[in-house]
Amino acid sequence: MDKDDTSKSQSGLRQSALVRYFKLLGLVGPLLFAVAWMAFGIFAFFLIRAWGIQYDRRMAMIERGEIKPEMLHVMSISKDEDRGWSIALGNGDKPIEWRSDNKIDDISVGGKVAAYRFGDKYLIPQFDRGGFNWGKWVFLGVGLLPIPVIGGVVLFKRLRARKRYLAAGAVTEVAPRRGSSGALLIPKAFSRSSISFDSVPDDAQLVCLLGDRDWGPVKEAEEGGLLTVRPWLFPMKFVAPWMVFTLVVGTAATIYVHHPLDAALWWFLAFGWLLCLPATLALMIAINRSLAKKGDLFKVDSARRTLELCRAGRTIKADEIVAFTMLTRWYRDASGTWDERNQTSVLVRLPNHRFELYPVVRGSSQNWQLRKLTWADRLANIFQVPVRRIELNRSESRELNDC
Repeated sequence: MDKDDTSKSQSGLRQSALVRYFKLLGLVGPLLFAVAWMAFGIFAFFLIRAWGIQYDRRMAMIERGEIKPEMLHVMSISKDEDRGWSIALGNGDKPIEWRSDNKIDDISVGGKVAAYRFGDKYLIPQFDRGGFNWGKWVFLGVGLLPIPVIGGVVLFKRLRARKRYLAAGAVTEVAPRRGSSGALLIPKAFSRSSISFDSVPDDAQLVCLLGDRDWGPVKEAEEGGLLTVRPWLFPMKFVAPWMVFTLVVGTAATIYVHHPLDAALWWFLAFGWLLCLPATLALMIAINRSLAKKGDLFKVDSARRTLELCRAGRTIKADEIVAFTMLTRWYRDASGTWDERNQTSVLVRLPNHRFELYPVVRGSSQNWQLRKLTWADRLANIFQVPVRRIELNRSESRELNDC
């Protein structure tokens, strides 16, 4: 194996590792959320189960007559929009217990209710009706919900991709050019950042995806006639306060419903604040840093009429641009899944009468106002050049699988 083959092999390995790395980043976020959610459901299951066992034991003691009742007076009844009726109970001049109920047919102010003291808390059978046996299964089911949801989403995406793949069977006019040996005359995907041609290339020579894989959507910023397109990042200045606010509300609600908190709930709140929140924020920050290191995709200077390909370190003037190409084809990723991809490239005329093809951006514009326009159309309108559209059906894409 010569040096060129060795360098290409090493480049392919690096690109494959990069693909796996960004795929891993895309999976870690949902996976971390799913694990935290399932941990909450399983924790709640055992916590409610423990409450149920405690409730059953106390009710058994009451039935055996081991605990004598105390008669509490109904001191007030008020309407609670969230819980029905709020009832204040006491044995003197001030309330010492509060309960909620959906109906108060047999309850009136001044009436008496039997209550049983266990430590500093009361168990009032008329209001404390249990429900722990079915409640624990509800929380466990909700906690395990991410498993079928994630599985359903993955299955749906696979089926949709397969349906689109099978539907893309229309015959096109593109026929890949072959050499005398029968091999396709196109370079391996992702092994080069551009392709050179001795003359204006035909469509069959433009059917290979080029450049780095762009993970995730893109974000555009336009200011002073300069359009900059870069990878979309998590807006941490909004995400972090919102996550903290959500956890504060959850903590306040937990304390309000279960005041005073027992040891299990303290552990649950500590788990959310000390593990889930920092881990999620750290993951988002790591993803942002990884994407930011890749830099901007491209910049368009309307005043100077130039296109800067940031990652290739190339600035192209308007009079050098021959056309923008819009390639749509099916591509099999590292996991073996086929999906439809489109890529916008720019065809440039070099001073020595040669031509060069550079990749510009993958996918479509994320600007909702301009989403109906492809990047090729938008850039062609800016530089007033034509768009060459190339579409490959499934059989042609399969034939170019190694491209």
